[in-house]
Amino acid sequence: GGGGGGGGGVGWFFFSSRRRHTRYISVTGVQTCALPILNRLYVADLDAIMADAPQWSALEALAADGFDLVVDAGLRETTRAERLVSCGVSRVIAALETLPGPQSLSELMLQVGSERVVFSLDLMEGRPLGDLSAWETSDAETIAQRAIALGATSLIVLDLASVDRKSTRLNSSHTDISRMPS
Repeated sequence: GGGGGGGGGVGWFFFSSRRRHTRYISVTGVQTCALPILNRLYVADLDAIMADAPQWSALEALAADGFDLVVDAGLRETTRAERLVSCGVSRVIAALETLPGPQSLSELMLQVGSERVVFSLDLMEGRPLGDLSAWETSDAETIAQRAIALGATSLIVLDLASVDRKSTRLNSSHTDISRMPS
């Protein structure tokens, strides 16, 4: 499945659908829309990513409504990931663009469990984004391999050049490394 919507400070992208009826979702600060019920939501909290101000109440409301949440909240330290998990988020996005480096990724996986962490290889026209000094490379494939070597079991490759800014649609790919042949 897939689709997107957003408004206010929270944007989201859906990548899994298991239920077949329609329901209305209304969260303060988020555009109200009628959608088929989805059990898993990918949420990009734009306020958290851009302004370091997560929309905790919106995330808590979505979790309380029974959604399996995969959230990019601009992780810069492990304490935010712990709070995300405590408010019902099932998986947190560790994005290259905001994460300080591989040491932080390793600490994050130890703190909340590698099965709860999705490493996002953030790109712009194929080039990695963020402060790459701690990664000691600017090669996307090398960064992905290093994240896997550190214990990442899921990876999203997200090229922001493919974001349709008018409709908030996003082209990305998600790979669960645990399901890949060795």
